[in-house]
Amino acid sequence: MARRIVWAESAVTALIEAAEYIAQDSVVYAAALVNGAEKAAESLVSFPLRGRVVPEFGDPELRDLFVGSYRLMFRVTDESSHRLLRSRRSKSC
Repeated sequence: MARRIVWAESAVTALIEAAEYIAQDSVVYAAALVNGAEKAAESLVSFPLRGRVVPEFGDPELRDLFVGSYRLMFRVTDESSHRLLRSRRSKSC
């Protein structure tokens, strides 16, 4: 069975809001954020444990990837799917 990516509605909303905010200054950078997030999510099909364990939770199934200064958090729910929980700006950047 092929793995699949399931975006949470809150993650889609956060990504759209971030892109709209960035687009006020640069449509190119906004598009780069969306492309980067989509590519990072798609990479989970082949590399499901990519990224690091989210340090504030310590759950090995809850991981994150950085796309620019934004963080995609996801949970490996089973062998066939991942759920992207949210996208938010990293506090460290």
